[in-house]
Amino acid sequence: MTEQEKIFYDNKFYFSYSGLSKLLYDPKLFYSYYILNEREEKVESHLIEGRVLHCLILQPEDFENQFAVMPSDIPTANTKNIIDNLYKVRDERNDINDYADQILALLQMANLHQALKTDQQRLDKILTPDAIAYWNYLVSSQGKTVIDSITYDKMVEAKDSMLKDERMKQMFSDVYASENGLIVFSEKLLQYDLQRYRFGLKGIVDRIIIDPKKGLIDVIDVKTSNKAHSEFIDTIEYYRYWLQATIYTLLVVRYVSDNKIIPEETINNIKVSFKFVVYDKLKNTCIFELSEQTLNEWYSRMEASLQVADYHYSNNKYNAPKDFDLGIVQI
Repeated sequence: MTEQEKIFYDNKFYFSYSGLSKLLYDPKLFYSYYILNEREEKVESHLIEGRVLHCLILQPEDFENQFAVMPSDIPTANTKNIIDNLYKVRDERNDINDYADQILALLQMANLHQALKTDQQRLDKILTPDAIAYWNYLVSSQGKTVIDSITYDKMVEAKDSMLKDERMKQMFSDVYASENGLIVFSEKLLQYDLQRYRFGLKGIVDRIIIDPKKGLIDVIDVKTSNKAHSEFIDTIEYYRYWLQATIYTLLVVRYVSDNKIIPEETINNIKVSFKFVVYDKLKNTCIFELSEQTLNEWYSRMEASLQVADYHYSNNKYNAPKDFDLGIVQI
């Protein structure tokens, strides 16, 4: 066992949907990503859009902590160069107006606007609305995901469109939940130890709505799609969303049960509903609700997936998918 493998196996591993999906798709990819920590991956634009939409709907108060929106109008090249160089030497002060002396020194070094008669005239040439907006963007973007204004506007339109629907409005309204005695969680991180396996499961569930009196639980996942709704069933298979649905449902049921969120007299009769809320390329929103039969069928598929994961994880074998590694492929 290599040193990196020892580090990986020193602590119990919790599979997320994406981690388990990687392992099923290509064990070598999982090995590189999770054991070797080679995590450079291209982030597809639709995934960024999905994150933005999630935040706008589920955690709007946290948007500015997660994202920085690039200004649509960038200052002229000379001014931008001054702002970029100023940013390199900034201290804890965030207001660009506090850096007048530094701006003047940079202008002198660049021999820019030196023909003007006063320092204030030179500062006025730099401190334009576009330059100030660009500075604020640089200051605010540290440690955040940078998005352009087109993406931001597109996802704001998506959010507004979704929440026009009364069902959606109720689904994502904490006020409605409070008025109707519902318990809700948004972006809830859950983790669960599996009894039959050495590893566990984890996930961040978009929205959980619990009616403790009726014993009803809604598990909701919000998605953006670059396809039409008519193609979403194929998308479920392609991205293994069936695996995500079953993992999240299992996590939620265990969390509700273990924390006694639903009264004991009701817990044995709870009814769980999983819904994909999808905003498609035609700017339409549709709720895809799983039937009990479908969810049960997907649970069987999840169990088979966990057995495959157990083979790779327990044996530290990631060279090839299980069937190929065993040399037995059933078709």
